Amino acid sequence: MERLENSASNHLNETLESFAFFHIFNASYNSGYGIYNSTGELLKGNRFFEQYTELATKLDTKRSAFYLESKENEIIFGCSLSVKADNGREERVVFIQVYKNLPLQDKITSDIQLLRQFYERIKFEVENLHVKKYSLVGFWDEGDFRNIEETTIDNYFLEYTAGKIYTGKKTSVKISKLGSGFSLILKLVTILRHKFAFTLDVSQYPSESDVSVSFIKPNPDFEIRKNGTCQKITKQESWDFYKEIGQEVLKNKTSYSKGGQNRSESISSVVKIILRKQSDYCSPSNVILDEFDDKEKVKIFQGLIQKSNNINDQDVRKILIKIYRKIESSECKKDLHKRLFSRNIYIEELVEELVQTIYNTRSKDWFNLLFSNSTSSENIPLNYLDDEWVQNSRTGSKYKYFEKAVKKALESLNDSDSIDFLKYLASETPSAPKTEGRILLKVLDDNLRAVNFVSKLSEEEAKNLDGILGTKYIDGKKNEKKVKRHKDIKIALRASALVMIILASYLLIDYIYHPIGNEGENNSPGNIMENNSILNRLLESSGLNKLTELSGHKSEDVLEDNISSKDDQKSLKNNTARETLENTISDFRRLFSKRLS
Repeated sequence: MERLENSASNHLNETLESFAFFHIFNASYNSGYGIYNSTGELLKGNRFFEQYTELATKLDTKRSAFYLESKENEIIFGCSLSVKADNGREERVVFIQVYKNLPLQDKITSDIQLLRQFYERIKFEVENLHVKKYSLVGFWDEGDFRNIEETTIDNYFLEYTAGKIYTGKKTSVKISKLGSGFSLILKLVTILRHKFAFTLDVSQYPSESDVSVSFIKPNPDFEIRKNGTCQKITKQESWDFYKEIGQEVLKNKTSYSKGGQNRSESISSVVKIILRKQSDYCSPSNVILDEFDDKEKVKIFQGLIQKSNNINDQDVRKILIKIYRKIESSECKKDLHKRLFSRNIYIEELVEELVQTIYNTRSKDWFNLLFSNSTSSENIPLNYLDDEWVQNSRTGSKYKYFEKAVKKALESLNDSDSIDFLKYLASETPSAPKTEGRILLKVLDDNLRAVNFVSKLSEEEAKNLDGILGTKYIDGKKNEKKVKRHKDIKIALRASALVMIILASYLLIDYIYHPIGNEGENNSPGNIMENNSILNRLLESSGLNKLTELSGHKSEDVLEDNISSKDDQKSLKNNTARETLENTISDFRRLFSKRLS
């Protein structure tokens, strides 16, 4: 590349002396130029200028009268021109000039007079091409490159434009005369070139440059009218914001800022201005923050936390909450929470929204912000409720705002929703979660103490909660099972006794009215089979058969497994009671069988 650059410079030295639209003192620089047709074909210039073919095509498309790209130690200039060939056909050519080795410490100066001379020199170069004979018509109209008049630009507008360039925002300007656009561009080059990189363009059609000046601008930041007066169109709050940043930039004597350094410095300037006028920027009607993308909002948020003297200041908190809610990217929001938690900063409204987001989405990524220790450098003892240090942390100022926010977030949940949320957290939570996650579980657990929710937990969920909170829910689950078995056996015993009473009554009545031995239709084989079937179904449905089996067991262990109540176990262990029960059932069976036969 260096060889090509030197080649470009040598080529210029062999033909014409160096020329430019600016003056620079106490320095020497290299320059060269290339001339292209409207398709980007290089008509004049060495191989070094082949790399600017795409730029030449873009300048022709936008009909750029003055394009400038300012980099460290380098300026690229370009313009698109209307020409007429010998055959009378109108065509367009593009002129691009590159200036190398421009020292940053020396400012450049320029004015409309220098620019007019510069365009006259370009005219000479275009009209003396060897490959094709052209005569220059103008930029857009015949002779318009000669009709350039200087316009005075108020510093008010230069400061605003400088502020927007510095913060990476594009500025659009509507003009009525070419001279107005050129005057603005030359002023900006003079005051900003030694500070940071930028692109400027005066073109017939709007461009994507940092500052785009055009006759056609649907939503310009400001307008330079025919009489030279400037009229701002941007909202006043935006105008004041960028103008204030621009003032800081122009007063700053620091050296040239490169890429990322410039972005970092610009965010720092934004933070300073916000903190300087906190009451203005916490207002819901202030829309300045809408002009920054999500990543920039995250940086502004971080800057406010770092620079603010009191993070709990009401206005600062309002601004932070406002920024957070304007961020659309969930990844950026997660990143903010990670950074806040890593510094033990808990903003109640943001924690509240985080808890509600976890409840609504059941997203593992959001869940991990509170529960996964991989997002925190803090290691908490497993049995933290018995640990004095953690108890103090939970009740102290460190987690005060966090716990308060959690309680507020859970207020909207009814008991059923709270149980459902607790079950989800209990099933997903690792054995050693972050303190924030433990606090959320503890608050949920406390809220449900008046509700019998243990029965809704699975054994795994109960066991996990026991390990984290130090509770004994798994023991409760076991006792619950024993109580249920006891109730089932009691019901079976009572039902069996009732059935036996009913059967005895039935047999007694039947015996009185239909003595054994009488012949009749009741003794028919069909009725006998039907009655026998009814008896068997009654015995089965009542559990009487099972009760007989249970009472007939010789092993006391079997009885203890099926009957959890100690009183019931003692009564059934009594041999006399067992024999009485067996004899009664046996008598009923014999009597019933005899009656049906």
